[in-house]
Amino acid sequence: MSDLGNVLSTIFGGLSGLLLSKRENGGRVRKGKPYLVGENGAELIVPDLDGTVFPLHKMLGKDSEDKKSKKGKKSKNFLYDKLDLTF
Repeated sequence: MSDLGNVLSTIFGGLSGLLLSKRENGGRVRKGKPYLVGENGAELIVPDLDGTVFPLHKMLGKDSEDKKSKKGKKSKNFLYDKLDLTF
C-alpha cells in the first residue's frame, strides 16, 4: 500500500469508528445507511435494501459440510436456516 493509502486508511479508519456502524460480526442493516463490514479489513457497504449481514466465520462451524461435485471439484455448502450458499 502506498504512503498516501496508509495515511488515508488511518484517517478513514479513525473517523469511520465514530461515524459508521460496524457489522463485521454480522447484524441487521438499513437501506441507505453506510456500514463497515469485512472480516479481513474494513469494507464499506451502503445497502439498497434492509437486510442482514451473515458473518462467514460463524457459518463455518457445524452448519457447513464439504461436498464434491460430479466434476471432482470441492465445494463447501453453508446452511443457515433456509439459506443455502455454495462456494
